[in-house]
Amino acid sequence: MRRPFIAGNWKMNLDRQTSVALASELSRRLGDWADHKQVDVAVCPPSCYIDVVVSAVDRNLLGVGAQNLYHQ
Repeated sequence: MRRPFIAGNWKMNLDRQTSVALASELSRRLGDWADHKQVDVAVCPPSCYIDVVVSAVDRNLLGVGAQNLYHQ
């Protein structure tokens, strides 16, 4: 059976500070969730915030991905 994967793609809806706050809080809460090892979870912030989001999360709990650059 495949392991479930949940990812959030933020588009350009958040600024730098809000992106970091959301990702770090999500990472913290995943650590408190007993079943977090049963599901892969990731966020995909705007590319200009990937570096700060990666620094703000526990990569063992929360993956960080990139969005595509498609115009729509």
